[in-house]
Amino acid sequence: MQGVVDGIEQSLVGLSVATDSLLLAVREGLVNAIRHGCAGDPDLQVSVGLTAATGGEVTVRIQDPGPGFVPGACPDPTGPEERWRSHGRGLFLMRHLADQVQYAFPSDGGSVLTLTFKPASSAWRSNEGDPMPMPITTRTSNGVTIIDVSGNLDAVTAPMFQGVADEAVAGRATNLVVNLAQTRLLDSSGAGALMSVCKRVRSVQGDMYLSGATAGQVSGVLKLLGMDKTFKNFGTADEAVQAFQGAGSSATR
Repeated sequence: MQGVVDGIEQSLVGLSVATDSLLLAVREGLVNAIRHGCAGDPDLQVSVGLTAATGGEVTVRIQDPGPGFVPGACPDPTGPEERWRSHGRGLFLMRHLADQVQYAFPSDGGSVLTLTFKPASSAWRSNEGDPMPMPITTRTSNGVTIIDVSGNLDAVTAPMFQGVADEAVAGRATNLVVNLAQTRLLDSSGAGALMSVCKRVRSVQGDMYLSGATAGQVSGVLKLLGMDKTFKNFGTADEAVQAFQGAGSSATR
């Protein structure tokens, strides 16, 4: 999947579309096509095409062999109850990132997703830095477990993050800080993993704070999905640790 996204990014050089928004929407479309359209079957194929019009409009077409679904039946993932689900955010993100989202279901089978993007003067920007493998490290400060996430927290890396966090909770860590200061990109799968871990921590009378996600793409996704209402989000991990200690600190929520 990453190779496809990289190829599309190269095709966007010189165009005035919101590149970060487009690439995230394409990721969401690809993940849905692989998970649902192909049901994870490696023998099934997903086709992707990109068209750039003279006026700067870009269209991305993603086709999978799946049986299709009813787009209007997907619940709003920002609702008080739905926000705690580990999945179901992809279509919502695509609808907010693209200027137009259309699904077609040909009579001979399959699903065709068409994403349209108009020229944009501004967009979310990923955190500075080149893409990198996602190292996840844990450390302890004043009895609080800090999980540092670098790179992308997406469909590929979210299970790794969740495994590390679950291991920490199994080791009786009840106060967690997820430090996203070096996280370059957050997608719906990463968001779902954050909610799942938080739900587990709170089930054992603990809590989970975020740090470093106060601006840029990661902050934008959190706000769009309504997750800024769920988490206290501090400027630094140290500030989050101080809040657990009752020292007080400023946080966004």
